[in-house]
Amino acid sequence: MVLRRHLQLTALMVGLTVADLSAAEAESSVERARALFAEATELREQGNYAQAAVLLREALTLRETPGLWFHLGYCEEQLGHVMNAWSSYERADLLVHAGAQASDLKERLAEALTRAGGRVSFLIVEVEPKSTSGEVLIDARRTPAAPPSAIALLPGTHQVEVRDSSRETRRVQVQLTPGERRRVVVLLSPPTPTAVSPAPAEMQATERRHREWLWVEGGAVVAGLALGVVSTVARANAAGAERDALATIDARDARPFACQSAAPDLAQPCADLREAEARRSDWKLGQWVGFGMAGLGSAAFVATWFAFAPKTSSVGKVGLLLDPVSVGLGYRTSF
Repeated sequence: MVLRRHLQLTALMVGLTVADLSAAEAESSVERARALFAEATELREQGNYAQAAVLLREALTLRETPGLWFHLGYCEEQLGHVMNAWSSYERADLLVHAGAQASDLKERLAEALTRAGGRVSFLIVEVEPKSTSGEVLIDARRTPAAPPSAIALLPGTHQVEVRDSSRETRRVQVQLTPGERRRVVVLLSPPTPTAVSPAPAEMQATERRHREWLWVEGGAVVAGLALGVVSTVARANAAGAERDALATIDARDARPFACQSAAPDLAQPCADLREAEARRSDWKLGQWVGFGMAGLGSAAFVATWFAFAPKTSSVGKVGLLLDPVSVGLGYRTSF
């Protein structure tokens, strides 16, 4: 029990010591900031605004107050650093509105903001339609993605750029005059559809297979037409020979079924007639096979074409490509 009470007292003493050290350190920082401010005030009154600004920035690293920001803004304004002066005055104003005590600065701060605000320009950029994936850049520098707010800029020409991963990048040039407050609305284009295309090697292999199929089917069409035409001509010749043989038989014996008789003078004409009839029947089969193959080949060619032809938009056109060098059948799309 005694040991436990001893440990509690020790912990309490250590805590009080640390608190005293923290308080002492904070007090030391405040005193250092006050000393820097006093030295900066002397330099400012002497017209050495650049060195005074350096000391004021150092003081701000120790303690941030509206007064330090106000006097830094005044030094920057005297040095001609308009944007730095406005930023310093604006920061002082934000601290005042946040509750920092600076009643002696309110009137002078309001005058300084009006004075500096008349030397800078303000730009509000709105993007339509609203985009969560886009970003706004002014003169190649990103701006906060918060709701539209005025951005202080030096008067002159500025480049506004709106980027969006799914839309076309928009660029707008703006000419600003001192004290001007401009609102710019940037209209984005509709989202660009992402087209997924096969890899080049896969596309080439697929196109090669399509060409091979079209070659085979086109060849079947040509071969079928050739066989059909040849069979038609040969069948016509056989029909002519059949007519000639019948004419010879009729001239020698006009009786029906004359070839069934054993007349010697009818043996050869009857043999020619039977041969012509056989050839006409064979070539008729060739006609059926040839034109049938051509028809099936044409149907297969058309089916392959529509099965493998690429899908095009309503403004696209699909055409048949006949390569004059390789005499190969293929397809292409044109827009």
